[in-house]
Amino acid sequence: MKIRSALTTLFLSAALIGPGPSILAPHALLDAAIAGNGNGGGNGNGGGKGNGGGNGNAGGNANSSSKSSESSSGAGKSNGNGAVASELKGLNASNASATAMANAAPNSQVGKVAAYRDAALATIDAQTAATDAATDAAAAQDGVTAATTSVAAAQKAVDDAIAAGATQEEVDALNESLSAAQTDLATAEQELADAQAAASEAQATADAAQATEDAALSTASGGRTLSDAALSQLRSNLGL
Repeated sequence: MKIRSALTTLFLSAALIGPGPSILAPHALLDAAIAGNGNGGGNGNGGGKGNGGGNGNAGGNANSSSKSSESSSGAGKSNGNGAVASELKGLNASNASATAMANAAPNSQVGKVAAYRDAALATIDAQTAATDAATDAAAAQDGVTAATTSVAAAQKAVDDAIAAGATQEEVDALNESLSAAQTDLATAEQELADAQAAASEAQATADAAQATEDAALSTASGGRTLSDAALSQLRSNLGL
């Protein structure tokens, strides 16, 4: 209020003196003065730095939940392995060293597991041989098919030549080709018979090897039938 009164007095004095330098109206001076004195008052620190604490807690909860989930998963795997080991019982001897198995007494648990391992390896070899023999037999069958086609073509050539009135010399030459094709067919048929016999024998050997393996497993397991998981673990332990 004192500022407004002083400015009003100044204005009236200037008016009485007469024209002179331009002087701001009292209300303009008053507004400028008030504005000058009021700058900066409104800039508070209201925003603050309060955020962040909540985010930290959320992260902590998420990490805790994640670790809890991982812990539960690990426990599940551990329990699963424990169940398989429990089912294997004496077959856990499959973890014995190669030296221990080589020196084990045949009637010991390690010796029985070693016998199963050897039988399983023999089965793998026998099955591989049976597969190879079956492949050879299939190839021999293809040979017979090709030879049969050749004989048919040679026979048709002879028949066509005779029908066309070919000379005897021409027909004889074609008959020689037919005879050669028939010889090739006979050879192919013999090869097929031999290959089929070999495949049959190889399969019989593989079947016998599988039976021996099954018996060895029954002896080692005490006559128990293992679950797929337990059998898979046993074979893995033995490198099968």
